[in-house]
Amino acid sequence: MVNGSPRKVLGAEAFRAQDPAGFALFETCMKDVAPYLKHKFGSQLRDTDLEGIATAAFFTAYRKGIDFDREPVAYIKKIAYNDALKWVKERKKEWLVDQTDPTGLLALFGGEAADADPSDAVARSVDPKRQMAAGTAVAEAVATRLKEDADVWDVVDPAISTISAQQQHEVILRQSLGHDDDRIAADLGISRNQIYQQRHRGIAVLRKELKQYIRPGGQPPTPTAGEQ
Repeated sequence: MVNGSPRKVLGAEAFRAQDPAGFALFETCMKDVAPYLKHKFGSQLRDTDLEGIATAAFFTAYRKGIDFDREPVAYIKKIAYNDALKWVKERKKEWLVDQTDPTGLLALFGGEAADADPSDAVARSVDPKRQMAAGTAVAEAVATRLKEDADVWDVVDPAISTISAQQQHEVILRQSLGHDDDRIAADLGISRNQIYQQRHRGIAVLRKELKQYIRPGGQPPTPTAGEQ
């Protein structure tokens, strides 16, 4: 996603030279769409979210081919509104997150750790490569993971390392360490809307990588021979 004001968009001058009408529409959209979203969603979206969603909506429409004779701004507002609505719904889900699984990643496994005591933590070893990648915060966060979840993280951590797209990997890695969206956005210099998109794609990779461990929602775990 392209994020930022018209003058901060990567290749803005080239865009202006190549398609003056398209760039003029982009500037109009940045003036009209963000305030429209602000009016619709109020405090549910921050200014950086508004700008990022508006920019993304423009380029979604631009790539599909904009008909300049058929109210293009209204069309882009519709795209932006739908994207913002998805973003707000995602944020509401995060506000209701189970405190025994603040990263949301353990939920992939059907909630085996639902009865864990958040105060019951244990120091664990940290992979040096991951520590170098994310700094000492990685070591501190991993060291306080719940010991009941140790076996799960031993499976999830290697799966996270298989995410090849750098931004997806960084978002999922930081989420696995308990960082909230505001901190991830600040660390990576991206909008929360971008975080949502990259998380969605990263989780899809994890689901594929971990499919042998993931059971369908609502399906009880298969009993072992000793439990049957």
